[in-house]
Amino acid sequence: MSPLSSPIYYGYDASPFVSKLETVLLLRNIPARRVQVALTPPRPELSTLLGIPYRRVPLLALGRDVYVDTFLVTAALERHFPAPRHPTIFPARRGKGGSGDVGLQKAFGMFYGDKNLFGLGFRLLPWTRVPRALQEDRKKFMGRDVDFEALAQQQSVTHSTLASHLALIEEQLADGRTWFLDTDTPGYADVSLHFALTWMRSFRATRPVFAPAQYPFTVAWLNNLDALLTQKRAAAPHALTKISGADAARAIFAAPVLDPPLGAPAVDPLEATRLALKPGARVSVRPDDTGKEVETIGTLVALSREEVVLETEARAAPGGAGPAALRVHFPRLGYVVVAVGAAQTEARTKL
Repeated sequence: MSPLSSPIYYGYDASPFVSKLETVLLLRNIPARRVQVALTPPRPELSTLLGIPYRRVPLLALGRDVYVDTFLVTAALERHFPAPRHPTIFPARRGKGGSGDVGLQKAFGMFYGDKNLFGLGFRLLPWTRVPRALQEDRKKFMGRDVDFEALAQQQSVTHSTLASHLALIEEQLADGRTWFLDTDTPGYADVSLHFALTWMRSFRATRPVFAPAQYPFTVAWLNNLDALLTQKRAAAPHALTKISGADAARAIFAAPVLDPPLGAPAVDPLEATRLALKPGARVSVRPDDTGKEVETIGTLVALSREEVVLETEARAAPGGAGPAALRVHFPRLGYVVVAVGAAQTEARTKL
């Protein structure tokens, strides 16, 4: 089965962002295969077999194009698995038609769900019961020291902050609408709230904050989306399956690249000038918040205001297939892209 007809993604069971991606896949009726990776690096399925050192998950492959960050993965799936066969994740408001508030939903998902609410969930995790090795890994991931004992002591304050967020969501849903933006089907805004709130609601100490008496519309909305996802899984039990890292690498390297990667011109001349970049240059991309201790280096093949695409050094797939390069796509928002010199390139982790 081709990675173009059945995408391959990488993640682990406890990841809320993997859950977010799987919700998008289920709602859009897109079959996909998952490579199970470890909770913490090293993840040889990515670093060794694909040559991608990037540490955050999920990543998703469409052919030999690998997309980073659920924000960009969702946009790529929308382009390559269009409606009506695959219901859009950006539905229009009921009776309104139009574009479905695409820009609003993307911004809401990135800056409210992915950053604000997820950050709140990070603070509410039961860190005092987490193994020391995982604590140390997450400190490295955050790029700073984290006082996990202090987070535990501030739990009631954080619960109060969560209650204020739930009050905002309740206000939006209080007119009795089924979905967050009053659409006929759940959209990206719903998904971006649901993944973070469902994650926090799974914490035993935090669950009482989601009191149905205080937030009846919010709790009903969460339960409605849970029930819909359960129905989707029951209707298509083999829609999301597993694949080994070696088999995934063989399938990805044997697949074509998407052409063109972004459209013409592949490298926006104005943005390239602003960033002091040139087509074909060696560039480095890293997140601007967490996981930024690992940079991804490759050849610049495409650049727009929405994304940047690097091509990796060609390598052979497991099993001896001929050498091929991958294209790795990053969002522009939330990531830093800079040119690197030849001397710097040799000193850093290469693709």
